[in-house]
Amino acid sequence: MAGDITLSEKPGESLKKWRSNFEISQTDIANYLKVSPSVISDYESGRRKSPGTLIIKKS
Repeated sequence: MAGDITLSEKPGESLKKWRSNFEISQTDIANYLKVSPSVISDYESGRRKSPGTLIIKKS
């Protein structure tokens, strides 16, 4: 899963796909990663560049 997100050409779409598959809200994943829910929204919509492996290291 982590590799699919970080190595994807569209990591935001991959993040959203996996989050949806596991039925995790943006708020829940944001709280777990200690970021704002708007950060997750920005990644998923492509408004923010992929954090690469930095965000994966937090989990």
